[in-house]
Amino acid sequence: MIKKIIVSVCIALLMFASQAQAAPEQFRDGVVTLRNQADNVLVGGGFLVKGGYVITNKHVIGIYPNIKAVDSKGNVYSLKRMTTDIDSDLALLRTTALPDNYSYLDLAKDSHSSEYQVIASSRSYADVYKTGVKVESKATALYYTSNFGSKSGQLITAGVMDFYSFSAEPGNSGSAVVNDAGDVVGVVAGFEMGTNHAMGVPLQDLKDFLDLNNITY
Repeated sequence: MIKKIIVSVCIALLMFASQAQAAPEQFRDGVVTLRNQADNVLVGGGFLVKGGYVITNKHVIGIYPNIKAVDSKGNVYSLKRMTTDIDSDLALLRTTALPDNYSYLDLAKDSHSSEYQVIASSRSYADVYKTGVKVESKATALYYTSNFGSKSGQLITAGVMDFYSFSAEPGNSGSAVVNDAGDVVGVVAGFEMGTNHAMGVPLQDLKDFLDLNNITY
């Protein structure tokens, strides 16, 4: 039976609760905050991959026509929407110009790891993370709601998601889940009501999404 999971998409700081730590530099440099071009409102998280592409969730950028990204070095990227996928709740954007010192995250060869980190962004750059393990993968119905704690909302997608032992909060969507080598193994899409366990788009779904759009990673 598909379990309903509620995702609050209140515009909030991309921060984790207690026990958050400073993210290692090699992890954080490829992570970005996403902001609305018009009023600089923080809309979510994302991360850069090879070629200057930015990965985030479809529901993160849904109502914003013009998005910019800011990385840990203070680089600001204007972004062009490339494509989205409703089944995986993924979105692909591309930077219109790349600075010489830009960084990106590699995708892992597989999702097997003894430890996982999730990287989120604070007001200005990616500086907090939490560690944990993957608990399970299961069929999930993911709902969009602007009313935190509500059990009603628009269905985002229904499919298999990875669940992790670390917590996530409103605003964490689009953040990178990485293994102990700093390679991406998933994308935070929401959290489980009641436990606040983070849930994410699995690595293979991310790879399939990039393959479908002929993106090298």
